[in-house]
Amino acid sequence: AEMGLLGLPFSEEDGGVGAGPVEIGIVCQELGRVIAPEPYLGSVVLAGGLVSAVGTPEQRQEILGALSAGDSVLAFAHAEPGARWSDSATAVTASQDGESWTLSGTKDAVLHGARADVLVVSAALPDGGTGLFVVQGGDAQREGYPTYDGGRAARITFDGTAATPLGAPGADVTTSIAVVHDITRIMAANQSLGAMQTLLKQTTDYLKSRKQFGVTLNTFQALTFRAADMYTSQELTHSLVDWATMVVAGGKPAEVADAAARVGLQVSRGGRHVGQEAIQLHGGIGMTA
Repeated sequence: AEMGLLGLPFSEEDGGVGAGPVEIGIVCQELGRVIAPEPYLGSVVLAGGLVSAVGTPEQRQEILGALSAGDSVLAFAHAEPGARWSDSATAVTASQDGESWTLSGTKDAVLHGARADVLVVSAALPDGGTGLFVVQGGDAQREGYPTYDGGRAARITFDGTAATPLGAPGADVTTSIAVVHDITRIMAANQSLGAMQTLLKQTTDYLKSRKQFGVTLNTFQALTFRAADMYTSQELTHSLVDWATMVVAGGKPAEVADAAARVGLQVSRGGRHVGQEAIQLHGGIGMTA
C-alpha cells in the first residue's frame, strides 16, 4: 500500500494511481518470482477491477480508496459448487423488496474469502442476467480452508443476506465480468512467467555448481540441452505474455478474450514443462524439496 501498488490500476479520482496493464503486469511478475502469498490478483485485479468497471462514482471512491490504502481486502465470490467456469451466476440468486436486495445460495471456492473485508458477489437477477452486489464480509457465513497450492479459499453461504447492488440496480453485467476475468487471466500469466523465470535461474545455477563424477553438471551435454529447452519455453511464454498484456491496453473485449485464451494455453504448456524439468534436473534434491 505504501508503494502505491494496491491502487495501481485505478484512477486518481478513485484513490488510485492510474497506471496501465503493462505496469500491473510488472508487479504480477515480481510477485510470481517469489510466489508471494498476497491476494493481489484476486483482490486488486479481479474484485477491484469489477468495482472499477461497474461501480458508481461513490462506490468506486469508497471501496477502491480503502483497498488502495491497504485498509480493506476484497474478494470476488463467483464460482459455484458443481458448476463449470462461467461468467454468469445461477446458484446464488438476488431478490428485491422495494429498494432492498438480499442474496441466497452458496459460493465455493472464493479465494481469500474468509479473510476479505468486502465481498463482490455475482448473483442471478429476478428478471434474468447476472448482477454484482457488495456484501460486508462478516454478514455472510464463511468457512475457510487451505488450497492445494498453499493458499486459502472459502465456502460462503448467503441466507437472505442483505446486499447492495454494485452500479445500477438490476443491470446485467455479464459482459463486464467476462472482460475482467480475461484481464485477470492475462495478469495471472504474468505471475506465472515470474515463477518460470525463477525456476530457470535456480536450475541453471544448480547445474553450474553441483558436481557429479568430479565435474559440474553443466558439462553433461544432455542436461545442457534440456536446460536450453526450458529457456525456449520460457522465452516463448515471455513473448506471448508481453503481447497479451499490450492487447489489454488496446481495450477491445474480443481481442482481450482471444489473447487470454492464447496466453493461457502457452503458460499451461510452458509452465508445466519448465516446472517438471526444474525438478528433474535438480535430481534427488528436487524430488525432496
